[in-house]
Amino acid sequence: MNNMKSNFGFSTIAVGAFALALGLAACGENGMSSTDVSYGTMTDARDGQVYKTVKIGVQTWMAENLNYDYNVGSAKSFCYDNKSKNCDKYGRLYLWPAAMDSAGLFSKTGLGCGVKAVDDNKYGSSCDVNGVVQGVCPDGWHLPSVEEYAYLMYSVAQYYDKDHFAGRVLEAKKGWPSHYKQGTDNLGFTALPAGQVKSDGLSRESIEFSGKDSLAVFWTTNFGREVWLSLRRGYFDYGIYGDGYVPFTKGFSVRCVSDEYSEEIEDDLCVPSDSNIVKDTIVDSRDGQVYSIVTIGEQTWMAQNLNYDNGSGYAGCFEYDINNCKKYGRLYSKTGDGLSGDKANRIQLCPQGWHVPNNEEWNTLFDFVGGADSAGQYLKSSCYWKNGEENRDRFGFSVLPAGHSYIDNALHTDGFNVFGKYASFWSISETCDVENDFWDEEWDEFYYVSFDEHQGVEVSVNEDEVDSRYIRCISSVISDTDPGSSSSVASSSSSSSSVILSSSSEGTSIKDGSKYDASANTLTDLRDNQVYKTVTIGSQTWMAENLNYAYTGVKYNYSSYTSDSTSWCYENKASNCDKYGRLYTWSAVMDSAAQFSVNAGTKCGYGKTCTPNSPHRGICPEGWHVPTNVEYSTLYAYIGGSSTAGSLLKSTSGWNDYYGKSGNGTDKYGFSVLPVGYRRERGHFLNEGYLANLWSASEYSSYGAWYQNFRYDYDYALQNDDYKTYGRSLRCLKD
Repeated sequence: MNNMKSNFGFSTIAVGAFALALGLAACGENGMSSTDVSYGTMTDARDGQVYKTVKIGVQTWMAENLNYDYNVGSAKSFCYDNKSKNCDKYGRLYLWPAAMDSAGLFSKTGLGCGVKAVDDNKYGSSCDVNGVVQGVCPDGWHLPSVEEYAYLMYSVAQYYDKDHFAGRVLEAKKGWPSHYKQGTDNLGFTALPAGQVKSDGLSRESIEFSGKDSLAVFWTTNFGREVWLSLRRGYFDYGIYGDGYVPFTKGFSVRCVSDEYSEEIEDDLCVPSDSNIVKDTIVDSRDGQVYSIVTIGEQTWMAQNLNYDNGSGYAGCFEYDINNCKKYGRLYSKTGDGLSGDKANRIQLCPQGWHVPNNEEWNTLFDFVGGADSAGQYLKSSCYWKNGEENRDRFGFSVLPAGHSYIDNALHTDGFNVFGKYASFWSISETCDVENDFWDEEWDEFYYVSFDEHQGVEVSVNEDEVDSRYIRCISSVISDTDPGSSSSVASSSSSSSSVILSSSSEGTSIKDGSKYDASANTLTDLRDNQVYKTVTIGSQTWMAENLNYAYTGVKYNYSSYTSDSTSWCYENKASNCDKYGRLYTWSAVMDSAAQFSVNAGTKCGYGKTCTPNSPHRGICPEGWHVPTNVEYSTLYAYIGGSSTAGSLLKSTSGWNDYYGKSGNGTDKYGFSVLPVGYRRERGHFLNEGYLANLWSASEYSSYGAWYQNFRYDYDYALQNDDYKTYGRSLRCLKD
């Protein structure tokens, strides 16, 4: 670090103020707090330029685009429109060889990267990148990888809840087109729309600039990939651009990241949504590689893709990059890797005691996790998927979007495709048994399983001899686990790492009862004497305020996250309970401790399914009950349908604006839905001003239940499912 002077932490500020301004809340222990963001400066000793820096979570980034003049042969950099004032404002635009320091001026980590591609004016070849690449960055800093940008997005999303808000949070407040909403730049990353350049790399006459004031693009060390910020929706996107290759004749901006945190970050980033998942490991005795494994139902699977090189010459890495093999496993072709031929030999692809799964084994997995229509959402990794559904990786299967490979017969070259959007795995099942002499063996087709941007999975026939896909091995030994549960998810009946709901008030009586005054439209809950407004809409009489009964005597315990109660005030502030009512887990809503429902909800907990009485009182006052999806649908139908129910039922104040349009409702019927947000299982409070979630008595699965979702940007009232461990509001309905 002899060429760099740093002043990290120069002006640490309370970023919680930003969250309050947005109506969002800091995450707490594993999210970002007011001490997780700090600012400073860095001086590049090579030319004396001073850059602002920002530390977001554990990463320290340049808060301005690099402006170092790098021009060695065809590895060039440019000012937009060849005007120096644009370099002063936006930094320089670098061809990938320049970004990687292909001439090796500062380190040898990017030596030769992309030079041939530029000289030939083609998409080109990769280089052997292993670990941190300094590239054109100053000493002590380096060119980020896709994973490091993904971790930045992860950090921002932890604070602002959703990945698709991250782009807006990182974009500069000014400089974007006036007809689009400007960025909020809440963390000081200040992504400017610097545009791009296209050059043949040989002369400065044959260049074309585009996208200034509308596009921000940043290089990564990953072959053929860059990161970009979409001005239209504020998405922070990462992965392959276009069809999978970025011509290295294009020039983009560079943001450097400090070497102070350059360790592997995937373990923090790609974590299953259920912290109770237990993974074990196995060692492949053939090459010593270690794989995570996970038991789901009666099956035990590898939780990583196979990376065994069987010497066939057909087991390759995505884009020939050995680092992709380390991360994503190998791609295996049908004909060259032992999939075809004697069935007994196919087991040799997997470690001893493991084998390539067949269709029946895949379908058993899908059935256990809820069916093929939703298996993708629950089996895909919680990271790296591009523009897809919210993936929960609920069972620790962790499917990464590693793409696949094929051969273009016209060009006789390998093609790699849909990285970030797709993953596929071989099945050993065939369309015709190879032992049947009726068919010639070379025409037998194998099945494969595919995951894409949607929730479901597909089992298809592979019709191309040269397609290469990944392999997930399954244990040849059947698990002795109870078929009704997965040993990878801790039991919720007694384990301290599960959600435990049990009353601590055994032998004591709880005051009960209620008083409803139809003329005054009020309900008095005699348990605590709180008075609620009520409203009759059609044939239904509803509470017109969220329940605020403190469900005490039942402790909350989720992994290492504990609480004295299973109901909370937003941000743990009593004033928010007075304003919004309390947030409850679904187990509390259903009264799983049977304080009021007389055992009707005792099995309505996390990891369990139940069949409650109907109507089901749950935690509601006597004579009132937890509404079902059907009862909410009756409400929506009466007022004109769910497509406008949100605007008609939302309160007339408190909701944030959406692109200049008020998020408030008309509250036509006095139902008065307030935007309280919700609580995550680890104690993070999120989205005040943006969302309101009302629990339903309808169960989705052993881990999820239905709720009504009201948003600041929708007129709809949506019915969604999510984890029972989340804290959401409750409206009770009169029996």
